[in-house]
Amino acid sequence: MKYSIYIDSFIESGVDAAGMGILILDEKGKEIFQFCDFINKADPDRARYKALLRSFKEMRKRKINSFEVCTDNEFLIQQIQGIYRIRDPILKQLKNAISKKSHNVDFKIHKITLEENTRVNALAGRGLEKFKRQNSFDSIPIHLQIKKKIHTDKGKKITEDIQRSAGGVLYKKEGTKFRVCLIVKKGGKVWALPKGRVDEGERPEETAVREIGEETGHLGEIQGKIDEINYRFFWKESNTFYHKFVYFYLMRLIEENFRERDQEAEAVKWVTPEEAYSILTYINEKEVMKKARKILDNIVT
Repeated sequence: MKYSIYIDSFIESGVDAAGMGILILDEKGKEIFQFCDFINKADPDRARYKALLRSFKEMRKRKINSFEVCTDNEFLIQQIQGIYRIRDPILKQLKNAISKKSHNVDFKIHKITLEENTRVNALAGRGLEKFKRQNSFDSIPIHLQIKKKIHTDKGKKITEDIQRSAGGVLYKKEGTKFRVCLIVKKGGKVWALPKGRVDEGERPEETAVREIGEETGHLGEIQGKIDEINYRFFWKESNTFYHKFVYFYLMRLIEENFRERDQEAEAVKWVTPEEAYSILTYINEKEVMKKARKILDNIVT
């Protein structure tokens, strides 16, 4: 018996997203990996392709080169086998990425019954629930403000602009203690919470999950909002006054090292909330950590 990958997607009427689930079993049928997440579009086909690509990455990480893919979706099978032509440009990109990941890999994809797919379908449902929880806040997609020019007495043009960023306190439980994730920059001189710029049309919650994944390599799930801070600064290179808003969320670790992190941070460290409060460089982030500690003290696990 080969290693087996089970994948599925899940959608609900009126929800603009699709959940995806992955279940991997070893040769003896023992579960070795499960994963659920969502995509920000109610497209079950793209969700299945995303799940398939994610599962191939997981198998490569485990150095497993021979396995079977099990799905109850005939459409996916026919496309992967090259019988059906793919017209959707996004699916084409995903199919090409899967083809690259399957180089030197012996795999077969075959159809299973709905009953055989029950467990992974439930995982995909949990993925959609994650989307619903993360989008239950009273926030809307942010549309960036157009810069406004101001003329000084000396005739120089100065602009003012709004910047928005989002990030959070990512935590996990080790034994009886909580640990939180910090990033290290500037040769160890700056210890900070992971965060980044909100993209056009993006919700701050989406930014927080994305930026923490990019900067730390870890996947988190939002539990709630901690704080929103704002301050003003002048950037000499662009001759611009900025009014910056930063949204911080408490996030529970779902999967550690689920992706390669970018190189913005020189290091990523897990420390206790007390240690974090002591070593964080910026005063406003210390206050965020202080509030996060109070929330964590009331969490029963």
